[in-house]
Parts: sequence; structure tokens; C-alpha cells
Amino acid sequence: AFPFTGGRIVLSCGTYNERITISKPNVEIYGNSCATIGVGDSNNLAMIQVNANGAYLHDFAVAGNRLSAGTSVSVSVGSAFVAIDGVKIERLTITNSGNLGIVLYNTVNFNVLNNYVALSQASGIRLVGSPAHGGGTIANGSVIGNQVVDNNIVDNSGDSGIHSDGDPTTMNVQNVLISNNIVQFTGTGHGVG
Repeated sequence: AFPFTGGRIVLSCGTYNERITISKPNVEIYGNSCATIGVGDSNNLAMIQVNANGAYLHDFAVAGNRLSAGTSVSVSVGSAFVAIDGVKIERLTITNSGNLGIVLYNTVNFNVLNNYVALSQASGIRLVGSPAHGGGTIANGSVIGNQVVDNNIVDNSGDSGIHSDGDPTTMNVQNVLISNNIVQFTGTGHGVG
């Protein structure tokens, strides 16, 4: 187990059939581009769930089971309803998500950079200002701010490529830079919105 100050996990080449939950701050998980996190049946659970500040995920693959509803990568507040701060998701290859490729709920000061997200059942990348898809409300509103979504490729998503949503009465979106992304072959949604 990690100390409360965090730590680093290096994924060697291979496939890891398990879910990951990050509950301590400043955890880094990375591979050398030949490691894959995969779960055959995700049972509506995130394959990677981040519930702490300062997580850094980079240089590995996440392979979902598109036939099973579930989210490949979820940076989420879980049930705490507080903002997650300082998360970076970089150079991941995310394929065949049963729901969303990358979803960030109530997250501030984050970077989503140079990822390849393909064949998601719903949106490739979704930014949610309140837990619109899981119920609950934020009393003082929620904030998505100081974020960068840059140089990602979203390919063949079932809904939107890159999408921001939430309860419009509580959502406060500020200082969001979405640039240099390639979105192609979206389904019923839009490219970026």
C-alpha cells in the first residue's frame, strides 16, 4: 500500500485484467506503451477510478468490452461531491469502452493530452460539471476550470467526440482550453460541444 503522500506504479509489458481505484493523492501509473489494462465485463464500473488529487496516468492502453456498459477511464469524485484537483491523463490508448472513454466529473486544474480514444459506446471524452449521470447535486455548484484538452484523437464514438455537460443551474465552466484535437466519425452527437 502507498503512503498517504502517494507513489508510483510502473506497468511492465502485458495485460492486466483488473480494475484500478486511486484513493490516495499524488499517485502516478505508467507503462512503457506495451501494457494494457483490460476487463472483460465491467458491470457498469469504471476500469480506472480516480478519487484523489494529483493522479498522473500515462503511456499505457485501456481495452474495454464495448458490449458491456462501463466506462474505461473515469476521473470522478465518487460519492464525496468535492472537486478533484490536478489530474493529468496523457498518451493513453483507450478502445472499446462500453460507455465513455474518459469522463471527468467536478475536476479542476487538469490536463487531458495526446490520448487516442476509439470505439466508445457514448462520448470519447466527457467533462461533467455535476454528477448528472449518477444523481445527486452540488449545493454551491460545481466548477470545471483551468483545464486543457489538447492533441487528442477521438475516433468512431457512438455519441459525441468531446462533450461538456451537467446541470446548467449549478455548472460553472471556466478557463477551459480545448484545442488541436481530431474528432472523426461520431454517432448521434456532435464533434466538440
